[in-house]
Amino acid sequence: MESINRVLGGGKMTDKELLYIKTIAEEKNITSAASKLFMTQPALSHCLKILEKSIGARLFERTQEGMKMTYAGEIYYAMAVDILDIYNDFQQKLVDISEMRGGRVRIGMTRNICTMLLPMIMREFAAKYPNVEIQIKEGSSSVLEEMVSLRQLDFAVVHCVEEAAACMGGQFLSYQVLKKDYICILTHRGSGYAGQATRMTGYPYPVLDLKHLEQQPVVLESRKHCLRRCMDAILNRANVIPKIVMEIENFETSKRLVEIGYAMAFINEQYIGELIDVANCEVYSIPKRYRPFWTVCLVRPENGYLSVAAQEIIRLIEENER
Repeated sequence: MESINRVLGGGKMTDKELLYIKTIAEEKNITSAASKLFMTQPALSHCLKILEKSIGARLFERTQEGMKMTYAGEIYYAMAVDILDIYNDFQQKLVDISEMRGGRVRIGMTRNICTMLLPMIMREFAAKYPNVEIQIKEGSSSVLEEMVSLRQLDFAVVHCVEEAAACMGGQFLSYQVLKKDYICILTHRGSGYAGQATRMTGYPYPVLDLKHLEQQPVVLESRKHCLRRCMDAILNRANVIPKIVMEIENFETSKRLVEIGYAMAFINEQYIGELIDVANCEVYSIPKRYRPFWTVCLVRPENGYLSVAAQEIIRLIEENER
C-alpha cells in the first residue's frame, strides 16, 4: 500500500494534476500548456516539479522538439486520460439525471460546414435545452478528428475522402457517413467549355468530362485540405493531369482567380448559392463515373458516453443532412 500511495502522490492526486500532465503532454510545450490552462508558466513548472518529486520519477524531458514524456510520463498520461474520461462521462450522466438543467456539448466542425449547418439546428436545440452550453471548435478535418480521439471534443462533423470513408475505424473513433457532397468545375464566363458540355438527366449543371482539363490551368487548395486530397483522387480516376498554376488556402481567392479567367477551380455543390456567389462564373457537373464527391461524416469516440444533449444535436444534424 505504501508503494501505491507513493506512485499516486501520497494518496493526494487530484483531477487538476491529471489535467496538468495531460495538457503538457499534448502541447509538448510548458508555456503553451500553461496558457491553455490559464496559468503562468512558472506556476505550472512548480506544480510539475512537486508532482515529480512526490511520485519519485521524472515525467518529462526537455528536448529541442519540446517536452518529451519519459516512460513514467507515458504511463501517467495514459492513466490521466482514462481517469479524466471516466470523470467527464460521470459528470455528463449526472447532468442527464438532473433533466438537463445544465451541461456542455463540445462540437467540432469545418468552417464551411459550421457556417451552413449550425444556424439550421441551434434554434430548435436552444428552445429545448436553453441551459446547455455549446462550445464550437472550427478547424480542418484532420485536426478535429485528432481532438475527438483525445476526448477534447464530444464529436465532430467533417469532410472525408471517399476511400477514407470506406475503411474508417480504428484509432478508437466511430465514423457515420451523413451524405455525399458532389464537386463541380468552376470556370469563367466565356471560357468556351459550354460547347463541350452536355445537359444530362440527374445532374444540376451541364456535364463536362474531366478529359477536357488535361494540361489546362487549375487552381487547387493546398494538400493539407480534404478537398485537395479528394480532387487528387478524382483526377487520378479520370487519368487526367491538369496544369496546377497555384495552390491556395482560401476558396474565395480561387473564385476571384476564376472570374478573371486566370484558371479553373473546383467547388462542392452544396456551397453554390449558399456560401459562394458564382454569378460571374460557369458551373459544370462532373460525370458520376469518376465518383466526384466527398463525404460528410460524423465522428465520435468509439466507446465514449454521449450526453442526452449531444445525442439531440446529432439527431438534428442527421435530419438536416439527409
